[in-house]
Amino acid sequence: MKDTIIVNHAEVLLENIGIELRRKVKLDGSDDELLESFIKNVEPNELHTALHLDYIFSDSNTDNELLPVDKKIAIIAHINYPDLIDKCLSEYIFKIPSGIDVFITTKGESNIKEISEKIKGKDQIKVIVPKDRGREISALFVACRDIALNYDYLCFVHDKKSHKGVQRMMGQSFMDLLWENTLKSDEYIKNVIATFEKEPRLGLLSPPPIAFVSPYFCGGLNAWNCNLHILRQLADKLKLTAIIKRTSHPFVLGTTFWCRTKALKPLFVPGFNYEDFPSEPMLADGTISHAIERIFPFVAQSQGYYSGLLMTEEYASLYLENYRYMLYKTVNHYLDEEKYQTFIDTPGEEELWREFYNKYDDIYILGFGAYSSAFLNYLLEQPVNKFRGFIRIPDPPDIAISFPMFNISEIDFQRNVGIMITSRDAEWGGVKYTLDENYCEKIFIGSNK
Repeated sequence: MKDTIIVNHAEVLLENIGIELRRKVKLDGSDDELLESFIKNVEPNELHTALHLDYIFSDSNTDNELLPVDKKIAIIAHINYPDLIDKCLSEYIFKIPSGIDVFITTKGESNIKEISEKIKGKDQIKVIVPKDRGREISALFVACRDIALNYDYLCFVHDKKSHKGVQRMMGQSFMDLLWENTLKSDEYIKNVIATFEKEPRLGLLSPPPIAFVSPYFCGGLNAWNCNLHILRQLADKLKLTAIIKRTSHPFVLGTTFWCRTKALKPLFVPGFNYEDFPSEPMLADGTISHAIERIFPFVAQSQGYYSGLLMTEEYASLYLENYRYMLYKTVNHYLDEEKYQTFIDTPGEEELWREFYNKYDDIYILGFGAYSSAFLNYLLEQPVNKFRGFIRIPDPPDIAISFPMFNISEIDFQRNVGIMITSRDAEWGGVKYTLDENYCEKIFIGSNK
């Protein structure tokens, strides 16, 4: 090629909005050599950004009234909560076009009985009962493994619910996001399938992360959390050839998607067993299930496919405005106009982390959250693992159980110890009073998030 193609999006945005590259790379298979090179050599999230692989589909109009006759299509829906059965069936599953097979995974006698009664006479819908281990992930990759491999295109979706206070509304928002952007209507589904037909290298489409709900803002954008090292281990086990970068976060979350089944084949063959998944109660983060949730685009890349996000027109409008609002709020809070003129000028944390890593031999983290997860992932990627564990605080989150935890009194400050504090003051409890003047030089306040 004579032209120079820039994939670094920060450099692209110095000159234009990125439309030239999007137009240059043909997704219809007419220049497969170029596209194959991109898929092979560019990290999936960076490729998603560079090519703007966001798909917005109408849910009321379609030019594709007929499904492809030479393709087999299946939808697998995991329904766990009894009070969501009617919603899942009436608002979504009963609107699925004929010609698509539907498998509902559920457990518990009452769920099985109620769903079986409601789908009587609908021969395209069947109930599958998984074991009570691994939740929706094992329902798909263990209970439905042999079923999924019989189909060319596959959709997977599951219900979602939170039980406490404001989190209940967030759980409903998350579920709506997943189902609305995968099974909105007959027309929407046909438009999705038609796009897979038109783009032979398209492997995966997933709803966007739920970053627009405030408590998920950092989680949606800093999507590794404490799962990067587990995902790397899983990628090695699956013998993936994908590019995985700590500095490029997963853009697919929620374990809900449409896919070309062979794009995810390494997850089905040889596959998983129920014993591969933790028993209940499952941790809130840091398990193989959370690694699988983030690995789909990497599996697709390893198979020679690219991945993107899909949305209804309604959700695209919501996301555009919500991202604009959050961007402006963040910029106004963060940028000093006299020092930083663009987002490219803003300083990163890498230099601070590198200095801290080089200075100390034993490193501990006080606090949990997006910042501590990012710093932990940085530490675990270094040639010498200096991370010793978390400092115990009152009522630590579940993820803390995955790593060593120490009371402040157990730390030998005669050694070359450094403590990265990422916690809000309220979470410190009595710990901060133990970190007196003798220890101040060993402390770095990494974030007040």
